[in-house]
Amino acid sequence: MRWRGSPLVKYGALTLCALIVVSIAAAAWHRGALPIGDWLSKLKAATNSTYGRDRVKDAQLIGDRKDRIALPEDVAKSIGIQLAVVKKSTAGRKLELPGSLALDPNRLVRVHSRFPGEVLEAGSINISEPGKGTYQRPLRLSDRVEKGQLLAVVWNTDLGNKKNDLMDALSQYYLDQDILRRQEKLLEKGAISDAQVVTARRNVEMDVIKIAALKRTLRGLRVTEDEMTAVEKEAKRIHERDDKPEPSKPEGKHEAPESERNWARVEVLAPLSGVIVEKNFVLGEIVDIATNLFQIADIDKLAVLAHAYEEDLPALQSLTPDQRKWTIHLQAAPDLKLPPSRIELISPMVDPNQHTALVMGEIDNPNHQFLSTQFITATVTLPPLPDEVVVPAAAVIDDGRESIVFVKLDPKSLPEADPKKQYFEQRRVHVTRREQENIYLSSRLSAEQERRGLRVLEPGELIVTEGAVLLEATLEDLQTGGRTKS
Repeated sequence: MRWRGSPLVKYGALTLCALIVVSIAAAAWHRGALPIGDWLSKLKAATNSTYGRDRVKDAQLIGDRKDRIALPEDVAKSIGIQLAVVKKSTAGRKLELPGSLALDPNRLVRVHSRFPGEVLEAGSINISEPGKGTYQRPLRLSDRVEKGQLLAVVWNTDLGNKKNDLMDALSQYYLDQDILRRQEKLLEKGAISDAQVVTARRNVEMDVIKIAALKRTLRGLRVTEDEMTAVEKEAKRIHERDDKPEPSKPEGKHEAPESERNWARVEVLAPLSGVIVEKNFVLGEIVDIATNLFQIADIDKLAVLAHAYEEDLPALQSLTPDQRKWTIHLQAAPDLKLPPSRIELISPMVDPNQHTALVMGEIDNPNHQFLSTQFITATVTLPPLPDEVVVPAAAVIDDGRESIVFVKLDPKSLPEADPKKQYFEQRRVHVTRREQENIYLSSRLSAEQERRGLRVLEPGELIVTEGAVLLEATLEDLQTGGRTKS
């Protein structure tokens, strides 16, 4: 037999709870802490007030629009009506934009080789570990590199050929210079004509022009001045050797000079300091100039990418430069306070799928604790709307379709008003935004809103905060014929 959830068990539990409550109430009554008679009277009064029939028996419907009621002073006091003043909104609006962090594209660089070729060597980094000491290992993801640090070495024969062209031009230049000096000496002795010297000078000038052109080509290929100086030294060394034979080397030792070993060497250097976020090669791979060997990002700052809906764009675009600030919260750590930042750019395009525009900024990340693609919420404080008033949240009655408030009317504004009565008017209003304590209403309506019967509140008017629900029930009762119209 199943007892859990059976009617017998439920009724037994309810009966036991009722006996406990009655026992506690009886004990309190005997001690004088809870007069049962008063308690029952208050319960009856509250019940009557809830339904609004026996309590507000002297309410009267007035006017042709059937949205105003009159209450005697003593009745209004007995049902506990409390009032508040309508105020002009001065509080800033909070606009929350979803988004994420990202690598700053202005601090992200893709590293290519200046020449195609084979990757012979990868850069390395010094690592210190307890028990292992200091050692080197190849660069990998998340390693930090400094500007100018060696990242990889590519071997390219085209670079060697262009250096050979420069060295050949330099060699011809040195030779033509020697010929010019000899001919100038012969011209002094009258052994040759001026035309021969002019031709020699022309040859030297042509060599200078060719060398300059080759150097410009190498500079265009980002060959450094040190590399070109090394080519000049090699050409000078060969010229000054004057065809003397190379000294013989011991058998088995045929290692090429360092200049030749580096002749076709292309060094790929870090263009900025940062962290490696992408590595796309292995040793021995043939790469070209379009290959992204590395991506290096400076993550001391991260980009903030938030999404604003179309209807919020005019408010964001109207902000002055001093007002373009936001507060960033990580969704994974909402209590973590991020450093303040600014809105740098509002995209001029709207995403056709989401109908949102991208709002961009940046945030300091000195300790690298914030990561790219983390979800965030960006909160922007917007200035209050010029046509907006604020009322306590308790003053607004919502039924899911419309929002209603009750305004206390000045008897002087009503013809034949009874000074011993209080007058209230029901108004349907347009809510612009809500907070826990306050609700903000529009004080200027469109033609469509006015056609729907919405009305505005003016600063300084008195509205009902306590007893509004009872007034609403009473008015509805009178409108449906429960009370006689005066």
